[in-house]
Amino acid sequence: MAPRTRPPLPSVDIALPRAFRPLFTPSRYKAFYGGRGSGKSHSVATALVLMAAERPLRILAAREIQR
Repeated sequence: MAPRTRPPLPSVDIALPRAFRPLFTPSRYKAFYGGRGSGKSHSVATALVLMAAERPLRILAAREIQR
């Protein structure tokens, strides 16, 4: 039985704010902070989806909420 190969991924152009470029550099922990509406959750989620499409990942995403 031959090993299964994944088809090549299509090329996609996605714009992320410059502040989130460190998401694509290797490090064990990554933390981002900023004001409301700065796009942190959306940008991090987009980057994680892109990375997970390339290879299997184990991800923990946590958010602090205040009431």
